[in-house]
Amino acid sequence: MKRSDQVFLPPCGQSPEAARFEDPAQRPAERNAFRPEAIYKVLASAPRGRGLRSKFLAINLSVVLLLAALLFGLWEYFLHKRALDALERKVDEVVAIQSSILAVPVWNLETDRIELILSAILKDADFVLAHVTDERGNELARAGKVPSPDRVTITTTSAIVHTEVDRTQFLGELTLVADDRLLAAQARARWMLDLVMILLLLTSAILAALIAFRRTIEVPLSRLLKVINRAKHGLRNQTVDWESTDEMGIVISEFNDLQTRQARYEEELRVARDNLEQRVEERTAELKSALDAADVANKAKSDFLAVMSHELRTPLNGVLGLTDSVLAENLTAGQREKLQLIKESGGSLLGLLNDLLDLSKIEAGSIEFELLTFDLGDFLQRVGKFWRSLADDKGLSFAFEHSDGPAPLVHCDPTRLRQVLFNLLNNALKFTETGEIRLRVTHKDEGEGRLLLRFEVIDSGIGIEAEVLEKVFTRFSQADSSTTRRFGGSGLGLSICRDLAELMGGEVGAESMPGQGSTFWFTVRCRRGEPSEAVEDAWPSFSADLPEDAAECPALKILVAEDNKINQLVIDSLLSRLGHHVRIVDNGLEAVAAVREEAFDLVLMDVQMPEMDGCSATEAIRALDGPAASLPIIALTANAMRGDRERYLARGMNDHVPKPIQPPVLIAAIERCLPESLAGCCAAEVLSEAADPKPDNGPAGENPIAPLLARIESL
Repeated sequence: MKRSDQVFLPPCGQSPEAARFEDPAQRPAERNAFRPEAIYKVLASAPRGRGLRSKFLAINLSVVLLLAALLFGLWEYFLHKRALDALERKVDEVVAIQSSILAVPVWNLETDRIELILSAILKDADFVLAHVTDERGNELARAGKVPSPDRVTITTTSAIVHTEVDRTQFLGELTLVADDRLLAAQARARWMLDLVMILLLLTSAILAALIAFRRTIEVPLSRLLKVINRAKHGLRNQTVDWESTDEMGIVISEFNDLQTRQARYEEELRVARDNLEQRVEERTAELKSALDAADVANKAKSDFLAVMSHELRTPLNGVLGLTDSVLAENLTAGQREKLQLIKESGGSLLGLLNDLLDLSKIEAGSIEFELLTFDLGDFLQRVGKFWRSLADDKGLSFAFEHSDGPAPLVHCDPTRLRQVLFNLLNNALKFTETGEIRLRVTHKDEGEGRLLLRFEVIDSGIGIEAEVLEKVFTRFSQADSSTTRRFGGSGLGLSICRDLAELMGGEVGAESMPGQGSTFWFTVRCRRGEPSEAVEDAWPSFSADLPEDAAECPALKILVAEDNKINQLVIDSLLSRLGHHVRIVDNGLEAVAAVREEAFDLVLMDVQMPEMDGCSATEAIRALDGPAASLPIIALTANAMRGDRERYLARGMNDHVPKPIQPPVLIAAIERCLPESLAGCCAAEVLSEAADPKPDNGPAGENPIAPLLARIESL
């Protein structure tokens, strides 16, 4: 038997696209668990007609409908497949039987009988077409019609043969065609039944969902909303009566706990509000007490620094002053050497005192800057002149380089600028035995009247190892312990330089190679000065500005008010060596009385004295009649803190010289206070001895300029 058939199955049931619903469960607001305090907000923000009930039903109906469609679709598919298989087997059986029956009529060419057999076959509603062809393919008979192309058909062809004893003869073929009309009708009937069953399932699901939603969500949620609405209208801190172990029960339990805590917090807030005024008063009193204590502590610290500065400078004035006085006499080499060591030790102590005072002021944030407008070029020329002479004394060359055009007028603190620059130059001179020291200065315009000044001190000294170069700006730190033993110092200088440079808007740095020298640099930011603001001399106390040649002048009659006997001896010795007549009194009352009794050219006034202090005595002298009221008065005091000079000038004094008294500084102050007719009263040779006494035979390796450097740092 030869078979040729194709079976095409139509899709059964509805397409999944037809059952697709929007899935509200995918909404972000419902994927997250509700927080008790946010439930009302979530529900109130839901659009009208799309409450929890409709969403719950939509989800349930979508799931039920999808499962029903899938289940009944699969069921219909298997039923239809089984019916098609049965139809195929039926066609095969009929063709096999009828082909044997048709053998005799085809052999005898009985066309009527063949058509009768074919008509009988088509009485079965499953068959739509049957025809017989001879061995040459010519059609002998046909019954039925060609099925519609949209139908599923099964076509089977079987050979018609005549069999004798010893042979079989091919007579033709029987072709039988069946379609699925009856199967489709049966399927439609089943679909109607399936639809009814699906509707029953959906109805049952809706009822079950509504009952479950009401009992598990709607009732507790409605109670929760009622409590929230009451809270909105003033009935606060009520709880919801609902007990359950499911998620809704947990939400309501958390809400009730929140309400309980809220009630407790409100009660505590009410109590706190009732006591708020008293607590504010208590806190205000505590704060005022703390502020007063801080002010007292700060004032105590400032007073302590001032007292310590005064008490340390007073004996230092005696040590250094008397040493200068004795050094001016005829001494043996051994005596001069020992006195020189005493003087250098006192100068080192004074430098350390100045460093500690600066450090304490920097740490307390109380350091102040005196901003002046001055000529940077003149400032640098005087620096170069001073350090060139010191380098020459040590056998070193000193070079000064300034580029970027003419030096501008700058507006900054010349004292602090000089302090940082001199500290770096002092270190270069201290650590350089041979070669040269160079000072390189550049300035850069940063716009809007701002300037960046850069100072570089380059030496050919001993250099610094790379691993210790980073810590040279750390307080109390030096390259190694041998540095202190050989060169002295506390390790504070570079740290103070760093702090001062940063306070002036700049920074510091260093580059060095062992045995090849070092380069220390710092920058300062300032504004460009205006000519109308420039001061004539921003550096009045610098010894390099003093007269270099001796000048003939009459001896001055000077009144010295000083209560300390050692200081009296120091001042008397210094002024007597300069050829002046000195009268010494012990307090301010005696000073005022002395001025009334006789005429003086100048008064050197200590500040802290018994009976009457120096400021009160100055005011009393200024209140006198006649020429005595304008008598030049210079304050001599161990009070050298920032602001002391301004305070004394405001009380009527003409100038200020800090203790320990340095002869060049005192002489410069006297020169500034005297009228032109008496100017130039200081002998150069005396100044030279006082400023830089040298031993006849000092030990090798001594630093002869240390005392002068220490004094300049204190300016």
